[in-house]
Amino acid sequence: MGWLFNKKDAAEGENPFDEMGFIRFTCLTLLFYATFPFSLIGIYCVFGRRKTAQLIRALVTDFFLTILLLGLTFLFITWLAYIYLLPTLTSWFSTYLPFF
Repeated sequence: MGWLFNKKDAAEGENPFDEMGFIRFTCLTLLFYATFPFSLIGIYCVFGRRKTAQLIRALVTDFFLTILLLGLTFLFITWLAYIYLLPTLTSWFSTYLPFF
């Protein structure tokens, strides 16, 4: 996820949430979104401003990458349906329904 944000401040340091594994980050994301207002306040109080900003940056990056992946998957499935399903339906309609 860190490749989207190439410019980093010297004081910001490494983002520990970028190096987290998939399962751990998924559990953290689920827990964060399930208890959203309280989790944001709790993380800010416990970890401070910098870690909270790093977590929010990692969550936003993950969200946009998920939306991008879902969009590309939808476009790919639509393309497959257009290429393979449309000719099949057209031939079926022309064979069995000659008036259309």
